[in-house]
Amino acid sequence: MLTPGNNGGQPIWCPAKCQCSDKSFSVTCKSVKLWRIPPDLPPFIHSLDLTKNQISKMSNGTFIFFQSLTKLILKDNRITTIEVGAFNGLVNLAELSLQLNRLNIDNLSSLQVLQLSDTRLASIHEKTFDGLENLQTLYLVNMGLININEKTFVGLDSLRKLYLSSNKLKVISRTTFPLQLLANIDKLDLSNNEFECSCRLLWFLDWAKD
Repeated sequence: MLTPGNNGGQPIWCPAKCQCSDKSFSVTCKSVKLWRIPPDLPPFIHSLDLTKNQISKMSNGTFIFFQSLTKLILKDNRITTIEVGAFNGLVNLAELSLQLNRLNIDNLSSLQVLQLSDTRLASIHEKTFDGLENLQTLYLVNMGLININEKTFVGLDSLRKLYLSSNKLKVISRTTFPLQLLANIDKLDLSNNEFECSCRLLWFLDWAKD
């Protein structure tokens, strides 16, 4: 069984091309041209940063043995496909960053912070965030969003901070945000959008004043 150790400057369990910490059980593999998740990652790690690599796919069962992982950074890769079950096993994951990718989200019920800013999603479908009942902070900044499906945020009853700035939103209708979300939200950032001067926005102005 693999256990923590140390070999020179890096822990003996540290994958090639990566930087690791015995203290925090973290693994950082930035800009090293990885095309897949390192196959020799030890299951006891708490943090994994794979920023700016060439990973294009998350297969079913990729993280099945990583129950201790609480932070996963997959920013600036080439991810277009996340298979159902890819995130199975991440029962303690609290933070996930998928910026600068093209993807959908599935099966991350423990997630509290989700960073999708600058992600080139064509649209946000009504079931994109299904199962994220513990999500508290959601970043959807600078994605080119023109409109939002009225069921996109249904079920996100724990959400407290929602960032939608720097998109191309023109109208926010009464049904865009569920009543439960509006009742619970502490911060809703809609700055730098292209809102129309329309009576359809009057309800939102009234809500914001309250």
